[in-house]
Amino acid sequence: MTNQDLLRVKLEVDRAITCVTNTLAFLDRKLRLGLPPLERADFISEKAHAEGELIHLNLLKANIHAGIITVQLLPPEQVARLDELAVIIDQAIKDSFIINATLDLAIEALNAADEIRRNVSE
Repeated sequence: MTNQDLLRVKLEVDRAITCVTNTLAFLDRKLRLGLPPLERADFISEKAHAEGELIHLNLLKANIHAGIITVQLLPPEQVARLDELAVIIDQAIKDSFIINATLDLAIEALNAADEIRRNVSE
């Protein structure tokens, strides 16, 4: 299906949503007027059916909308720059890991030296 076909279908779905919404408004008005029990049951059933149809149409509309959206490719120079930035970020993560590990080792060595000093002083 082309985007033009999808737009045409979306228009039809929008029209159907309007019709179902109008039907629901009519059913609500009738139910508020107070109907005999048998008629009321029929109207409640019709309203439930219309509400289900409205949900279905809105889901269909969302799917059609998603189908219409197109993603444009990035120009090659932007792709190359993003690749360069990814390498820089990866290296920064590795460097940070090494620095943190070195600091942790230094802290552990200082803590061990302090504990040794305390044990010797006792």
